[in-house]
Amino acid sequence: MLNESALRQVLGNEQVKNLPVVVISINGRKRTGKSFMLTQFVKYLYQKNDPEWVNRLVNGSFEWAGGQARVTFGINIRTEPIVVEINESGQNKKIAVVLLDCQGLFDPNTPKEQECKLLAFSALLSSVFIFNDNTGLSEDIMSYLNEYAEYAKLIGANCSASNKLD
Repeated sequence: MLNESALRQVLGNEQVKNLPVVVISINGRKRTGKSFMLTQFVKYLYQKNDPEWVNRLVNGSFEWAGGQARVTFGINIRTEPIVVEINESGQNKKIAVVLLDCQGLFDPNTPKEQECKLLAFSALLSSVFIFNDNTGLSEDIMSYLNEYAEYAKLIGANCSASNKLD
């Protein structure tokens, strides 16, 4: 499920290997604009000083399309991290932003166990986890999230130092 070579490529990038890393992932109901939203993040992070950033094209965005056909499978990582400058306590500092795009949930063609793993894994990898759902947070969604969170706890508890990337 995890493409370790892609992750190593991102984290071993000369531009970022000595920088703090922020991982942002979006997960949620299928076909609700997660990949589109991440593409907007990429455009903004690269061109935030351009008032027309929203109208600009950027290479390396996430693939997305309208309609009902799935575009994202598993967890996709943008292999080119984005280096941004932030102001922390009056000091300018550079960080690397890594973006993860996750396959949509509640797809009748995907086993629930696989969806649990996708959500749990993306949540465990993330500094910022965004759950995108255009239907609102109903009781069923909260129940699913609770189940996925319990699964993530089990995964986290079973991880050992030997499972970590170098």
